[in-house]
Amino acid sequence: MTQLCKRMLFSGLGAGLATAAAVLGTKQLAKKLQPQAPDFAQDDLVLYQFEYSPYCVKVRYCLQYKGLAYQTVDLAPVIHQGFSRQHSGQVKVPYLKAGKQIITDSSQIALYLEERQPAPSLIPANPEQREAVLLLEDWLDEAFQPAMARRVYLELAMHPERLIQDPNLKTGVALLDPLKPIIVPLLLKRSLKRQRISPVDLETLEQRLQSVLQQVLRYLGDQPYLIGDQITLADLTLAAHLRSADRLPHLKEQADLQSLFAWRDVILESLPAAK
Repeated sequence: MTQLCKRMLFSGLGAGLATAAAVLGTKQLAKKLQPQAPDFAQDDLVLYQFEYSPYCVKVRYCLQYKGLAYQTVDLAPVIHQGFSRQHSGQVKVPYLKAGKQIITDSSQIALYLEERQPAPSLIPANPEQREAVLLLEDWLDEAFQPAMARRVYLELAMHPERLIQDPNLKTGVALLDPLKPIIVPLLLKRSLKRQRISPVDLETLEQRLQSVLQQVLRYLGDQPYLIGDQITLADLTLAAHLRSADRLPHLKEQADLQSLFAWRDVILESLPAAK
């Protein structure tokens, strides 16, 4: 890699590579920076995602629960923005292509899947339970997951080798995969700066995480499901967000959380095999 490309990469991953393509006039480079999309038919369900994003995991669990076949397109953070704007009109993931429709936001995708294939249901027909599921899902997305994510990002920023050495972590772009030792610390640093957190916030973030975990434990109690007598969108949302906890080794050793992780495992084991 030339010094020019290195400087551009460090000054801004997405802007640097895009500028490199423009300066060098290489359509081939620009093409290589596109996500690796599978061949799919017009009517296929296609999920555009970051593989590790809990919101994308949530959508995958919903698709799996419904027994729906789908394909995925893995996107690279930052690099994906131009591609995503072109395909969905915005830069957030996940978004789902269903025929000529593009559905954005994990909650809206879940509601679309419920309408597309009502059984097995994700949302109870009972009005009170339906409202409870949707309110709990919203809290898990807007309060529980941010508390988990901020603590996870700080942990990974202090130990970036855990991501760099993770063979399952893909950038979505073959050209970038060998650059993980450079890209991962940059993206983690960028994320911490955007969230305005640093190692000095460790104790505060840990306390907030423990608070929301204890709230979930109290809510679940010894019930098999969060609401009602079957899996709902709330259960799949919590199971997806708990996947982030695997990035925090000390949580797996915390005695009072063992029942929560065991609950998650039972929920996931009950899902049909992914198609």
